[in-house]
Amino acid sequence: MFCVSVAVIISCSGVPSGNASNMRISSWMVYWDMDRGQQEYHKIGGKIQSISYFAAYFDERNQLFIPQELMTAQKNIKKEKTGTSYLTIVNDKKTGHGKNSLKDLDVLRGVFKDEYSLEHHVHDIIELAEKNNYNGIEIDYEQVWKDPELQKKFLHFLEILYTQSSQKGLKLRVDLEPATPFADPYPLGPQYVVMMYNLYGTHSGPGPKANEPFIVRVSQGMALLPGHTSAAFATGGCVWEDGNNGRLISEQDAVSLAEEQRAKPERDTASQCLHFEYMKEGHQYVVWYADRQTLNAWIHLMAVYGHTDVSIWRLGGNLQIERLNERGGGT
Repeated sequence: MFCVSVAVIISCSGVPSGNASNMRISSWMVYWDMDRGQQEYHKIGGKIQSISYFAAYFDERNQLFIPQELMTAQKNIKKEKTGTSYLTIVNDKKTGHGKNSLKDLDVLRGVFKDEYSLEHHVHDIIELAEKNNYNGIEIDYEQVWKDPELQKKFLHFLEILYTQSSQKGLKLRVDLEPATPFADPYPLGPQYVVMMYNLYGTHSGPGPKANEPFIVRVSQGMALLPGHTSAAFATGGCVWEDGNNGRLISEQDAVSLAEEQRAKPERDTASQCLHFEYMKEGHQYVVWYADRQTLNAWIHLMAVYGHTDVSIWRLGGNLQIERLNERGGGT
């Protein structure tokens, strides 16, 4: 359970805090929530060392493209920032039927099918980043660990991408799911970002996106990764109807819902998340979500265990985002 004080944070095992004030912070901005994302960036931009623009993905012909909303926002922010701007590449595919195929492994099997295809894919990624004035690349290819052969090709791809992107002066980040086998032979060079969320979510019943035991377990596994790592935490939360059918919501949405239903959120000590319940039209709804106190507790916990870099998913729909990584309790 978290033990938070105004001056310091001490884990319940008695381990003293690291220096969270030295924590490097990165964040994502997503193409479907650009207006709110940009508004929050203007509030917190001075605290952010890098920003990842989410995301380029594949069209019907398996060609990478950047959504127009992302291109516009990146140009606007680029004028006023000096940190690293990463172009995030995801293995989603535009189907042409109004819905994207998410975390598509077939599209990766296509681009990794042989050495020529893999090299061509690396070239396309670097060209897309350079053409659109990014100085970093972020790879977010998920669920590759379900296919052992694809897993080997993915690690080979990272090695080639790092070598060639470095020659172009581009930084490289790689996003990893919390259940990823961290002991695999990852190439040294990229920064590896581990998603410390979705402990509970749309795939499960009600609960927090992360709690202390989950964060500690995953952070200990991260020690197997080479080089400098980052822990990614998620803002917002989820609302479940009758114990399932979860859907993601922002902090702003959760606060508005609590006010509308006259519910009083309570803070969970194991996760520092807020939660509340209400009944509507014969259905029970349960809401769990993070606020700035939650995020600050998670950030300070990472400092306790010696980590110096966190990434925040994501800008948009947050309250008091400008108070991120500040000491002290209260909401």
